[in-house]
Amino acid sequence: MNDCEQCGNPIAAMVCPFCGFEQSTEALAARRAPIHVVKVKDGMPTTHEALDRLLNALNTATVAGAELMLVVHGYGSTGKGGEIRRAVRRRLAEWQATDRVSEVVFGEDFRLTRDWRKNHPGLEREVRGPNEGVTLVRL
Repeated sequence: MNDCEQCGNPIAAMVCPFCGFEQSTEALAARRAPIHVVKVKDGMPTTHEALDRLLNALNTATVAGAELMLVVHGYGSTGKGGEIRRAVRRRLAEWQATDRVSEVVFGEDFRLTRDWRKNHPGLEREVRGPNEGVTLVRL
């Protein structure tokens, strides 16, 4: 999340919802957030609501110039993986197949991301793997 160039309030889009000021693309590019974290499971949403959050997060991360998106979808309370987890992973796989995102790594496969950790030092703070309740996305 960035601060509005005009009023200083935190914003996640090109137009500030507080003062209506349209942010310059140059300023947004200069303040790129390398890792965008989205917690689609917060507040116990329905699967549909979680997928809406995921789409909004992808749009926000793209506008902010994020390189990676960490999706916290949870594992599910049944012990077999929940519906939100399955739906989020399906949607991310669809986006990868259509080149909307470039790579998807499930939390249990984070051992594959050593090169990511080297290239993205902030990732070490955000990701503690293996963790089946999260998925890492390269945008």
